[in-house]
Amino acid sequence: PTVANRRVYINGGTYGGAYGFDAINGTEYWFHELPQYDMWTPAYYRDTLYTFTTSSNGDYGYLAALNAHSGMLLWDKDDLPNSWYGYSMNTAPVIDTSARIIITTSEYYQSAVSLDSHEKLWTKSGQFVTPAVHDGVLYCINSGILHACDVHTGAVLWSFAQNSNISFPPVVANGFVFISSETDVYAIDLYDHTEKWHGTPG
Repeated sequence: PTVANRRVYINGGTYGGAYGFDAINGTEYWFHELPQYDMWTPAYYRDTLYTFTTSSNGDYGYLAALNAHSGMLLWDKDDLPNSWYGYSMNTAPVIDTSARIIITTSEYYQSAVSLDSHEKLWTKSGQFVTPAVHDGVLYCINSGILHACDVHTGAVLWSFAQNSNISFPPVVANGFVFISSETDVYAIDLYDHTEKWHGTPG
């Protein structure tokens, strides 16, 4: 679930859509029907809810911007590259609020869309999980390797690879990007791009 301004937003599961609930008493405010896909998480920014599922025909990704108060569709985009096996997405859109760019992730594609013009800025192919963004840099895991990319162009600025298969979303905090596999956790310095520590908590 995504929580913002006393409301809870979730995907609609079997019915294919997004719900808005009161966070305190559970009152349902709205439901907006979307193409069916499971296990996606919406993103929230300035009274707008952003959802990324798949288009009705399944060939493209479907990005929708909904009014967070009413669930009304503000704009959508149904031509983003998309590739799925099965029906669980396990991703969330990520927003760079300074650059006003939203990043969408499907298993084999990552795309950047302008929040202002709604145009696609770039697309990468690979094998992705939900990324993190900080100070104009996108930190994404592609096929087990951390890549720091320019959020405007998608160009790779630097990379970090190690023996473990990094497979979970990265976290950026306090000058580090933290990455993990099922067995290992790494703290990578954002400025000199070196490993500061490594642990094996499982």
